[in-house]
Amino acid sequence: MKTLIIFPKDPTTTFLTRIYKNLTNITVITGGVTKDQLRKYIQDHDRVICCGHGSPSGLFGVGQFNSEDTYIIDESMVELLRNKTNICIWCFAKQFVKKHSLQGFATDMYISEVSEALCYDFYDIDDLDILIEESNF
Repeated sequence: MKTLIIFPKDPTTTFLTRIYKNLTNITVITGGVTKDQLRKYIQDHDRVICCGHGSPSGLFGVGQFNSEDTYIIDESMVELLRNKTNICIWCFAKQFVKKHSLQGFATDMYISEVSEALCYDFYDIDDLDILIEESNF
């Protein structure tokens, strides 16, 4: 099985590399390609693992791709993903997968950095940064 990893380079999500570090026959794309080039990669692989930051609308490109779009994975990629085994690990990926009736595993909102915790009013937790780091690990 050929696996494509789409993982925009971002120092706040490097802990997610553990997800695929022991897989074989993988292609890792961290940026530097266009959406058209990424479509070709998706077509050529059986499984697609998307990791990083996102929203219910898709996986953010984090300025790493040759595109003006905010998202590198969005509704324009859905038809290509429809017949793949998908693993979507970004905040609110579950909503994206459900909306587009995709198959596979998807995460809901999870807190991976202090700024996200503060958005949800977790101000009064001691050692918040340490707790998040341990959770990420």
